[in-house]
Amino acid sequence: MVSEDVRTSSLAVIPPWMQRMWLAVCLVLATLWCVTASTRLSATYDEPCYLTNGLEHWRSGSYELLMNRGTMPLPIDVISLPLYVWEKWRGTPFRMTSTKAGYPLLLDDLSLLLPWARLGTLVFLWLLIGYGWLLGKRLAGSWGGSLAAALLAAEPSILAHSSLATTDISVAACMLALVYHFDQGRGQSWGKRVALPGLWFGLAVLSKASALVFAFLCLITMEWIRLIPGSLSLASVTEETSSEAFGSSCEGVDKRPPERMGFRRVANLLRLMSPFGSDMIQIMAIAIALTLIYVGTDFKLDPALTQWADSLGDSNGARIIQWLSHHVRIFPNAGVGLVRQVQHNMGGHAVYLLGESYPNGVWYYFPVLLIIKMTVAMLLAPLVVLALRPKKLANW
Repeated sequence: MVSEDVRTSSLAVIPPWMQRMWLAVCLVLATLWCVTASTRLSATYDEPCYLTNGLEHWRSGSYELLMNRGTMPLPIDVISLPLYVWEKWRGTPFRMTSTKAGYPLLLDDLSLLLPWARLGTLVFLWLLIGYGWLLGKRLAGSWGGSLAAALLAAEPSILAHSSLATTDISVAACMLALVYHFDQGRGQSWGKRVALPGLWFGLAVLSKASALVFAFLCLITMEWIRLIPGSLSLASVTEETSSEAFGSSCEGVDKRPPERMGFRRVANLLRLMSPFGSDMIQIMAIAIALTLIYVGTDFKLDPALTQWADSLGDSNGARIIQWLSHHVRIFPNAGVGLVRQVQHNMGGHAVYLLGESYPNGVWYYFPVLLIIKMTVAMLLAPLVVLALRPKKLANW
């Protein structure tokens, strides 16, 4: 006779074929919503520029326009490639208007091309839902994966961004893949531990320059949590322990009172993180190398750098810099795009929040915006768990 515990455990585990079918349903429904919505939405502020700059790259092979704007090219290439293929097939270039400086600014055929360009974002949406499903399974078993796929496929902000030809979904998808492969690869071979995370780190940076900071912080946080005694890292969760998270208890959590964070414990954690430091240097080196190789260069001089070097004076160091600025033809490159983005962010931004405009921004803009964008279910879930089963908050 099968015991009650075994029967409960079997009910808590979803069969693999049903998990895959559920994932397929989530992908199809999210895709249908985005496809139907993309034809009804007008152009956003960034889309005309992304499409024109992307088409210009496919025509000329240069990323100069994107790098000068601090825009990383991967999602732009994906959304503009179908338009370039269409353009080559019909034999007539799509028309563009230009600014006084000669930069392409707006497609005359924008209303025709925009819905097709927006389909490119679906590639990253599928990645996002797929890796969300894998991470959910790794964290909380079959039920965790199924719930994660459903939440991502029905999340209003994700669906809205996935219906546009922009860059937000691409960086989110690549960072999710990075987190998954980084956690899965700890303690494995060099390829799984370093090379694969390095690849996804590079793809995240190629999607958006801010990934250089946020992806780095994610990996440090994950490794720190993994090494803290009694913590529940992704790698420590099995199907059995995750099933019990939906049942009576979670054995993966150490219920002993937390040890005092003294100097010895911090020093021990730093010692344990030294292999991670070596891996992290290699991961970032792979990411930067991939970014530089992908963007390449037009083998030009940088006029701004040359002008700055000429203003340095007549010292020995200044003469070396001046010679380099006049002779080393490595611009534009990915470094230019990253620097432009940093300069743009340091300049500050005016913001509009809850009916009010703030020319210099406000410190609480992003926290409030995050609360606005989060779905009601995600905001209420911790409160429901706190009211019904407070001990289960250890799994949150």
